[in-house]
Amino acid sequence: MKSGQARTLTVRSRRYRVAMSAIASFYALAAEPFVSLTTFRRSGKAVSTPVWIARDGDELIVTTPKQSGKVKRLRNSGEVELRPCDRMGKVKTGAPMVAGTAAILDDDASREHLTGLFRAKYRAEYRIFMFIERLGRSGRKDRVMLSFSAVLNRQRPAPVPRPKPRPNQ
Repeated sequence: MKSGQARTLTVRSRRYRVAMSAIASFYALAAEPFVSLTTFRRSGKAVSTPVWIARDGDELIVTTPKQSGKVKRLRNSGEVELRPCDRMGKVKTGAPMVAGTAAILDDDASREHLTGLFRAKYRAEYRIFMFIERLGRSGRKDRVMLSFSAVLNRQRPAPVPRPKPRPNQ
């Protein structure tokens, strides 16, 4: 075997390990009580929010009110970043970041099935939170589920250029 070929095999093996590490990190997020979900505005600015997370097969899921800013931003760009965090959204230094794409699930069958996964994981905490949300000023909020798939080697979305304001003359 030539030395160039051995180097190529080493590089392929390293890429495979990196890809498997990213996938393992993605699925490990399901065991976390909270993750920081980062979505992107049209301008490219990142907006992070702490959310509950659960696993449904090969995908991770999040529940959120239908009218939330997260849903609005995901309608523009399905690109997301996920990191483990605490209840207040504080991400530890060096916490792994996993890039992914999100889909909004708004049908009743999906919502009912996935709500069961949140009830099983968070138990009384989930039920109490939903009860308090219903008691709030705005009453019961329609919720959607966000489904995430891992993406390997994704670059951040490019910001959308804005027209420069004209000086007043």
